[in-house]
Amino acid sequence: MFGKGRRLFSIASVGLIVIAIMHLIGHFQPPPPDLVTATLYAAMRSYEVNAGIGAPSMMNVFDSLSFGTCIMLAWMGLINLAIAKYVAVGDRLIRTVCTVNIFATWALAAAYLYYEVPPPAISLAIVATLFTVARFRVRLSHPHL
Repeated sequence: MFGKGRRLFSIASVGLIVIAIMHLIGHFQPPPPDLVTATLYAAMRSYEVNAGIGAPSMMNVFDSLSFGTCIMLAWMGLINLAIAKYVAVGDRLIRTVCTVNIFATWALAAAYLYYEVPPPAISLAIVATLFTVARFRVRLSHPHL
């Protein structure tokens, strides 16, 4: 897992798990006690989305997306660590997984940046950079592949 060419990949994968934990902790923080946030949360709870099988409130949709992001990031990190540990020969697979992670983390960082949420955007950009460097380090460590 922490052998030559896989060390940075494993560190970036652990970074995804840490980001998922920080995202979950941030979700459970109490909202700031100001009138604007209280009004926004009340409006989100009162607005119902007709989903065809029920009418969840917009706050429930927001919570579902937040938990889904946490689960997706943690799952990506755990799968990456399993690949780094159990794939004996397969640096080509690690390069491919790095490429998928690069696109996924940069896309998620861009989405957070677009919606003006800088902390997860910055942390995901750092992890995406680690995956980018890991992608080329795996390739350079085994030039015959």
